[in-house]
Amino acid sequence: MAPKRKRLSLRQKIVILNSLKSGEKPANIAKRHKINESSVRTIKRKENAIRKTFTECGSSSLTYSFNTRDVVMVKVERALVWWIEDLVHRRIPVDTRCIKEKATVFYEKFKCEKPSSSNMQNTKQFCASNGWLRCFLKRNSLHNVKITGESASADEEAAKIFPKTFSDTIKAHGYVADQIFNADETGLYWKKMPSRTYVAKQTKSVHGFKTAKERITLLLCSNASGDKLLKPLLVNKNLKPRALKGMDLKKLPVHWMANKKAWVTASLFKEWFEKCFVPEVRGYMISKNLEFKVLLLIDNAPGHPVIEHPNVKVLFLPPNTTSLLQPLDQGIIAALKTYYIKHSFRFILNKLESNSAINVISAWKDFNVKNCIDCIKIAVKDITKTTLSKCWKNLWQDVVLQEESDNEGLVTYAEIFELAKSIGGEGFDDMDIDDINELFDLYALDDAEIIHAIDNNNNNDLENAEDGEDEDAPPVSLSSKILREGLDKAADLENHFIDHDPNDERLSKFRRDFKNAMECYQDLYKEMHKEKSQRLLTDYFKN
Repeated sequence: MAPKRKRLSLRQKIVILNSLKSGEKPANIAKRHKINESSVRTIKRKENAIRKTFTECGSSSLTYSFNTRDVVMVKVERALVWWIEDLVHRRIPVDTRCIKEKATVFYEKFKCEKPSSSNMQNTKQFCASNGWLRCFLKRNSLHNVKITGESASADEEAAKIFPKTFSDTIKAHGYVADQIFNADETGLYWKKMPSRTYVAKQTKSVHGFKTAKERITLLLCSNASGDKLLKPLLVNKNLKPRALKGMDLKKLPVHWMANKKAWVTASLFKEWFEKCFVPEVRGYMISKNLEFKVLLLIDNAPGHPVIEHPNVKVLFLPPNTTSLLQPLDQGIIAALKTYYIKHSFRFILNKLESNSAINVISAWKDFNVKNCIDCIKIAVKDITKTTLSKCWKNLWQDVVLQEESDNEGLVTYAEIFELAKSIGGEGFDDMDIDDINELFDLYALDDAEIIHAIDNNNNNDLENAEDGEDEDAPPVSLSSKILREGLDKAADLENHFIDHDPNDERLSKFRRDFKNAMECYQDLYKEMHKEKSQRLLTDYFKN
């Protein structure tokens, strides 16, 4: 009886092709992979297309695709994911019409850029249909992104309803203001200057000068009483930049992490939650003589996964209500950025006053990520308890401390203007509020930047450090040990639900889907051990 038809991943097809190339018989390969011998011959016939797709897709998750997908479409969907994530990080709602339009734009650009790379160039033109959109969202696990059918905007109706849900949760669990936290991230262009200044205009052509679009992401977390602002998380593109060479990263005034986009991903958020949030909040509860039971309020950004913890309840804000309800977005983040600008200007002035031989551009060029961290540290200390508290007014008016004068922000602006005048020159002498607010805005990734990133993406989590390489970069490939550990954990997870789920129909579906999901890793593990056994046998005969 012929083996049951089995879907092979792209990586498995490469393994089969390599086995054929080494001289192994198709019948033996078919038996080992539990497929028909005709399937092996079909894979051999399509070798060029399979190897081309594998090479151009690199070692990303797409190499586990079951089909030899059009390379242009692979790039289109990667670019689209970057574009959607950028919108979400800038708090811009996403709708299906815009996704389809942008997909068509990317398709045309990638097709024109390298028309010979498409496997579908002789077929009909790509159409961003509803069916394609559903598959795209599923393929890329964009479940946490609120995708609307029409042009999206802030959901005022949901924002009116949620405070009642929030209040009921507080009463049900008996939380006090010290025990309720809000976490949110924001992008910071740490070396950006107002566009009217001569520094911004001239440094574009200065060799070795960091671009104004050099971005980091900060994750802030504070409680409703305003009594605690946790140590910020800073996500950089580079794990070990030269400015931090020789320093103990654990002793920085920020939790230092890195990935190629400098974004808070789901894995980074989970790591922050487990290694930073929980220990720091536990210590804070002890210092306040309070029970370690905490409510963490976050929005539904893609980088915020569902997390369970015995002492922490995670509550999600409704989609598209961040601008209306998120406490950190009601003034805390703006306060931090204002103070950061003030202290970065102070850095320039101190440089000029300590060395009359240098100019403003030279002083600003010397401003590195270590100086950036120093400014963040001071800016965090500048944020007052009252500022932290009053930003909860849209959710929990009762907890807000007596509001301080609204002149506080204006005083900080006035200090920035005084520093700018002392620095002097075009754009500094007559700096105004619009110039400062410009520094708050997050750049939109333009199509050219995204396409360049996709074309040059090597799929490493960490990129090169400033003018050099990061040290101790994690391996890209999965090792046999990591696979074995993952398979053991998967077995424990399956057994957990087998032991506890009384619903046979739901359990059966879970086990079926779970088995299909784990199959690619099981096959990869088997292949690794088979190749290892073959090598050991060969070595034995050599000896």
